[in-house]
Amino acid sequence: MNIESVQGFMMAQLMANTMKKSTGDSMAFQIALEALMKNMNGKDSKGLMNLLNLNGLNSENLNNSSLNLRGDLIKNYQNVSNVSQDIPSSKNERIDKAIEEASKKYGIDGKLIWALIKQESNFNVNEKSHAGAMGLMQLMPANVKEYNISNPYDIFENIDGGTKHLKDYIKRYNGNVELGLAAYNAGPGTLQKRGVKAVEDIWKLPWETRTHVKKVMEYWRGK
Repeated sequence: MNIESVQGFMMAQLMANTMKKSTGDSMAFQIALEALMKNMNGKDSKGLMNLLNLNGLNSENLNNSSLNLRGDLIKNYQNVSNVSQDIPSSKNERIDKAIEEASKKYGIDGKLIWALIKQESNFNVNEKSHAGAMGLMQLMPANVKEYNISNPYDIFENIDGGTKHLKDYIKRYNGNVELGLAAYNAGPGTLQKRGVKAVEDIWKLPWETRTHVKKVMEYWRGK
């Protein structure tokens, strides 16, 4: 490894630590870190990602003078941690407000929440599936119990619980949104049984789940 690579590793450690302080251990941090890796030159970026294991970072070992970079990093990455500015309207102010609040609370892109609701219920507050899924984000009875939801048809309770549920799955699959969406629809047990470990394996899932993931991703990306 040459001098430039070593310097790159050191700088990346500093930047990752600073980003984590700014955004917390959230999806915003994961996205920012991924962006940092993609923008690094050279073939060592994969090894660098392993080196920057979040549990291994130690801010006490950083030079205090380096912390003046924090302001610049916050400015550069604040658009990652903020709620999306282009969340489409649901034509229901309470739904829009609930999406905003859940986005800020859980660090999930508001447009992704909007996209999932559109696919799950098309913004029908009283939607109920034949399988018993309820409300805007189609929460199952087990989800209602897990997240202590008193009324699954309440807009704010439903979106808060559904967003937390989505975040838990995305985190489970190391920040992969498509796998998180697949688990949201089919359950992690189905992914495990069918050997789905990467996006390339989604074809192994039922047609309904494949369609679900495809549509949500299209809505999210604005296609």
